[in-house]
Amino acid sequence: MECLLFVYEYRLSDTLNEFTEEQRWVRKSFFEVKDMGSEAEHVKVLVTWALGELDRKEQLYFLYREQGTDEWEQLEVEEVETLSYEIELVLSIKGNYETQILAVSEERKRSEELQYLSIFDQIQDRIHADVYVYSYSKEYMDLHIMMQQYSGGHMFLQDKELLKIMSAEAHVYINDELIKNVDVLAESNQAMDMPHDQMYEYNQRIHFDEEIEELGDVRVDLVITDGIGIEYKKTNFDY
Repeated sequence: MECLLFVYEYRLSDTLNEFTEEQRWVRKSFFEVKDMGSEAEHVKVLVTWALGELDRKEQLYFLYREQGTDEWEQLEVEEVETLSYEIELVLSIKGNYETQILAVSEERKRSEELQYLSIFDQIQDRIHADVYVYSYSKEYMDLHIMMQQYSGGHMFLQDKELLKIMSAEAHVYINDELIKNVDVLAESNQAMDMPHDQMYEYNQRIHFDEEIEELGDVRVDLVITDGIGIEYKKTNFDY
């Protein structure tokens, strides 16, 4: 009985979702990063969507702006197929963007949000790192770092060579005083070399150049840089 109830609730949920989709004016909105510019500062983005209806007297516009700004850029659009549309944009790789659709006629104006183009957010989400300090004394520290660049199934897959990890440095602080800089990438082991991934493991005892006078708060700031110069920062978990 419980299984039948679950199936019924699942099908009811699907039916409600389909009904909600049919009531929307803007439907099936989607965006795709096509490729990066030659200098890796911009990306080409294809935005597609469909409408439930549009009055013949209405002119349709696509509006976009970088998150945190006030002014909208406005572009006129035409149908690709019946009530289906697409537009290609060239956007900064270091921005996220809001978009909306605006329909204008002599009688009325109406608009609706379309897509949030999370370009920079997804660039940042490609790199993952964990930093652990297992033990330390006045002479040394046991440090473990895992770093991964993940591209599989990602919208930047075609640009993985540009976006690969190029450098990684750990800055070791005790009582907010810089004690040691470590070239993590040069001294780490490549734990994985898959077609779409990089994974590195650093697990070493670091000997300090001078004995620490007084033990106290410890902090390790890991700074990773990719092939286009974007930095990714991670601090160790509390010791």
